[in-house]
Amino acid sequence: MSDTNTQNNAVNPLKGFFRNPALYISLPSSGAFYEPGDIKFDRGEELAVYPMTAQDEMITRSPDALLNGDAVYKVIASCVPGIIYPTKLTAKDAQSLMIGIRCATYGDDQEINQTCPECRAESKYNMNLRDVIANIEPFSDNHLVKTDNGLEIVLTPVSYDSTLATNRYTFENASILASMANVADEDGVTQTERMETFRNAFTKMANLNLQIMLDSIRSITIKNASEETQDTVVTDREHITEFLNNCDAKTSQQIEQAIADYNSTISTETLSATCGECGHDYETPLEFDPVSFFTGS
Repeated sequence: MSDTNTQNNAVNPLKGFFRNPALYISLPSSGAFYEPGDIKFDRGEELAVYPMTAQDEMITRSPDALLNGDAVYKVIASCVPGIIYPTKLTAKDAQSLMIGIRCATYGDDQEINQTCPECRAESKYNMNLRDVIANIEPFSDNHLVKTDNGLEIVLTPVSYDSTLATNRYTFENASILASMANVADEDGVTQTERMETFRNAFTKMANLNLQIMLDSIRSITIKNASEETQDTVVTDREHITEFLNNCDAKTSQQIEQAIADYNSTISTETLSATCGECGHDYETPLEFDPVSFFTGS
């Protein structure tokens, strides 16, 4: 009995078999845009990435948990302990960490399915995840956008929560719209009801886009022509919201495109492939949404 108590109070003899960091990676943001204490770097500006545990793997097998973010945040907290508050991550940082976790757990290569744009045949290809990580472009701080009407807009990165909200909306509304399109007339659904469903879906998407644009804008500066007069810098959220609701379509499109470019996750990473069926050579961008990235393993 005493031997058992001594063992319980001693250092676990199995500790030497615990998981160790498999790699160290840098964040595209280099830790900018976060409050002190949100991130604890392990060496320099790098974070240690551990392989997933068996429990982590089980969590990632739930598409619903991945889609609403619960699984992703739990796995990041488990595998990258230097991230103190995973829910505060920018989309680009979160997705970079997910690639690192996948690499640490299953190795450098991942098999992916791609569809030939010429003959639509599906083929499997190997993707080197370390190459993907190395090619992720870093954020530039204080990213400035100049619109054609003379405004200067400073952007801030989109949060991962905003990306998840977009993914959830796309998934949920695709199902709703598909079911409505296939409902037979005899099921009692009128054309007016169908149109109302479509209208509501588009309204929700417009509101979501507006919210993402608002969350991505740090400030808007109105340049004054006279050097003796100071520029007007607008940071008030209500004023910016009112502007986004009332600016012309061209300005809105400029801002939306600038936000998309700034937050592009893997803007330089594409797959060069040759179709095994028709021999067509093509390049395709690599996508890393959480559901297909983990459940597709």
